[in-house]
Amino acid sequence: MAVHGKTIGDAVEFYLDYLERIRRCSVTVADLAKEVLEAKRKDGMSATYLADLKKRFARFCADFGERKIAEITVEHLDNWLRALPGSPKSRANYRANVGVLFSYAERQRMIDTNPILHTARPKLPDNPPEIFTVDELMALLNAAARHAPDVVPMLVTGAFSGLRDAEIKRLDCSEVDQKRGHVEVKARKAKPARRRIIEIQPNLREWLRRTQERTDQWLR
Repeated sequence: MAVHGKTIGDAVEFYLDYLERIRRCSVTVADLAKEVLEAKRKDGMSATYLADLKKRFARFCADFGERKIAEITVEHLDNWLRALPGSPKSRANYRANVGVLFSYAERQRMIDTNPILHTARPKLPDNPPEIFTVDELMALLNAAARHAPDVVPMLVTGAFSGLRDAEIKRLDCSEVDQKRGHVEVKARKAKPARRRIIEIQPNLREWLRRTQERTDQWLR
């Protein structure tokens, strides 16, 4: 007798395949998470990336850490992702990071396919990026200069250099060279993993000069 278009034989075959996958892989989610983090560290991934991966792995391991990686199904992942608190963007980030775990398991032949690829993608709002007017940006920078001067170099670098937020957070003071007139984004700190040299524009140079007496962050 067929149910949902499947026979008892199909069900038995599916279950035996499921048991075989579990037998082949005795690695738990928690052990695999440690292995993946160490592999990414050896691959030279940034400290920021590793910290984010570790945080999201820890949240996943809190619920599935003792389970074998081969036991985790698409249904488990879909239910877990939908139950997460936070915005759709946050859930999308968890989906991407947990996907790293399963991609590694697939490459190591611990599982046949990556189940995260078959989970539902959170629908993200298609909002255009907000653009400050000149007056709004001046008000923001002037307020920061009065109340939190230490953050001004980061704000003006973001406003006038075109660097990504994550790239700015990874910058070191030695990589902002006013004398030579450029910001160096090293390959290991750039999203495309390629070294970039960003020219310091006059407006950025002037704002950095204004903050030099109050903070030596990013200045030389």
